[in-house]
Amino acid sequence: MSMPTPVPDIPDPAHPLPTPEPGRPLPTPEPIEPPPYPPDPLAPPSPFDPPAL
Repeated sequence: MSMPTPVPDIPDPAHPLPTPEPGRPLPTPEPIEPPPYPPDPLAPPSPFDPPAL
């Protein structure tokens, strides 16, 4: 039984990797901020929340 010939890693021209232009930084995805939820009056106070005035 013959060994299959290894296929070299050829980049797919239909789906090229996003390579940045020389001298330009990589595009950073914008952080997704969670929507502001109203405070739950029945929830226990979290130690990470600021103290209620």
